[in-house]
Amino acid sequence: MVHHINYHLAERLISSGSSRTELAVSTVGKWTSHDVEWNYFDVPHLNLVHTQVGGIQLDTRDDLVVSLIQQKIGPFRFRSLLFVYRVSSRSVGYVSSVGPFLILVESTWEEISNGETKVDTRYQIFSSKYLKPMHWIVRMLLKRNYAMLMTEDVPMRVRRNEVRRAGHSFYSDQEPHSFLRSKQTGRNNVTRDDSNAVEFDVPLNTLATPRTFFLGDSYSKGLRIDVGPTEINVYPRMCVHEGACLDEVTPCNRSLVCPWHGRVIPPLATSYISQVGEDPIRVTICNQVILLRFTKDQQENVNSRLSGY
Repeated sequence: MVHHINYHLAERLISSGSSRTELAVSTVGKWTSHDVEWNYFDVPHLNLVHTQVGGIQLDTRDDLVVSLIQQKIGPFRFRSLLFVYRVSSRSVGYVSSVGPFLILVESTWEEISNGETKVDTRYQIFSSKYLKPMHWIVRMLLKRNYAMLMTEDVPMRVRRNEVRRAGHSFYSDQEPHSFLRSKQTGRNNVTRDDSNAVEFDVPLNTLATPRTFFLGDSYSKGLRIDVGPTEINVYPRMCVHEGACLDEVTPCNRSLVCPWHGRVIPPLATSYISQVGEDPIRVTICNQVILLRFTKDQQENVNSRLSGY
């Protein structure tokens, strides 16, 4: 059982004469407790979303992960082992050391009023009593690091809540989140949206020069159209793995790469400029099937069902 590691470690360190300094920080926002839990258990985004920290996983299981972490805090770079584990259904614990300092962290979350969820994080800094005067520096660096991590984590939580408000949910909500399953980036966790069809007419003058434009919303009822010198590529606007928005992604080898987890997403459809007729392109999205008409006698049926692109 790993559920009380922080508690027992803290007791033993205090009884052995170690000095302790605490830091408590909180974040509140419009996201669900599922989104917070997912965020803490999501392993792959560490090296793609975060700019000040990266890691190599040494052991990954459902309820714990051990990583070799390189953390940048201000002008300093630190390497350490980080042990992260599930404490309960609404909390995770961290154990790490930086030089002569041992750091214990626990984050807990609960849904409050107005559709918001609050996350409380408690840091405990331990060292020999002779290093107690240095605790204020470690405390300051941890507080700065927390602020940086939240600027990158919070937009992910907000986006997932927006995906929910657009009519989707996540299959992973039906089971406890898992460090190990989070590495299955080919898995589609966004549920289908079977609401009414939407249609768009794309005027031909929008295809006159290379550009990117968007149709519909940034969820399952929207498309991204990239017009190049000779061809038109049609992409989804949402990654069906975990709901990331693809609007700002730069294509690489005609594919999009999810900014959260690195999943490669090829075009849903491709047509050459020379094939476009005189009529506007008609786009219909219904029950995850996209119908694209590029010419009077050409219609392309693209099955973008959420089981895969």
